Amino acid sequence: MANKLNSCVFKLSDIDDKYFLENLENRELLCRCGNDFNDLYEFHHVLEDVWPNYEKNKDEARRLIDIIDPSISSNILSSKESYYNYISDKHGHLVHYTQERITENSNHFRICSFTRRWNNQLMWAHYANGGRGVGLVFDSKKIWHSDGARTSQAHTEVSGTAYRLSWVRYSHNPPRLNAVSILENVRIGTEEKIEEITKRMLDAGVLTKCREYRYEQESRLIIRTEGQDVGAEPILYKYNPEALQGMIIGPKSNLDTVRKAAAHLPSEAHIYFTKPSKNRYKLEIAESMTVENFLS
Repeated sequence: MANKLNSCVFKLSDIDDKYFLENLENRELLCRCGNDFNDLYEFHHVLEDVWPNYEKNKDEARRLIDIIDPSISSNILSSKESYYNYISDKHGHLVHYTQERITENSNHFRICSFTRRWNNQLMWAHYANGGRGVGLVFDSKKIWHSDGARTSQAHTEVSGTAYRLSWVRYSHNPPRLNAVSILENVRIGTEEKIEEITKRMLDAGVLTKCREYRYEQESRLIIRTEGQDVGAEPILYKYNPEALQGMIIGPKSNLDTVRKAAAHLPSEAHIYFTKPSKNRYKLEIAESMTVENFLS
């Protein structure tokens, strides 16, 4: 039975949450900006400005200055002292300007978190009301198929498209971004270069977390709302019904509430009942059936 879950990602939820049934009925997932998450270092990165070495790569330094700061005279490279004075004077403005561009870019993205480990008891304890909730089972390929999105408060339709579904990487230290390289791509301004900046920003800020979160084995669906200013408001991403493959029932879940939830699932989707393993600190599947059989 568990083999059917290998290509899936899981959304563990408190089934008693007041929005759970509504979102399930509407086939919507709440997607939030980075500031709404509980990680103190969410969207955190170290921004530095790394310039070419004067002696070893003066031509590259000249090329970058011509792109980033074309109004500056080439005489800035007439001596090592003038070059490094220029870098020192430029530091604060460059880092500040680049951070503003990164923040502006990040406002066009929202995040929905999943786990790749449906049977981790810490995840059930933290996100599914101590095993009283459920885990929604999503096909990791079909979750990309979007039927649109809307803001969570004003219910304004937005052009929310699935941009990436990627694994989170776990690290001892925050990722580092080079403001010089980022600003170079901004100044060049081609679609390819802007996309390169976007990927770097997402890899650093959205897809890197402290190693203490490793147990979550998180995958993140990144939703893009480019072209629309929705501020910091969460959005509700409407997924294709074929993406929802089933529901895993926590060992302490109330079956009456589970039946209400199952009524919103496709009839061919599967319901997986779990129990604690006797030999390990781990959940295991005790029984599986289709929604149609469960509700009959």
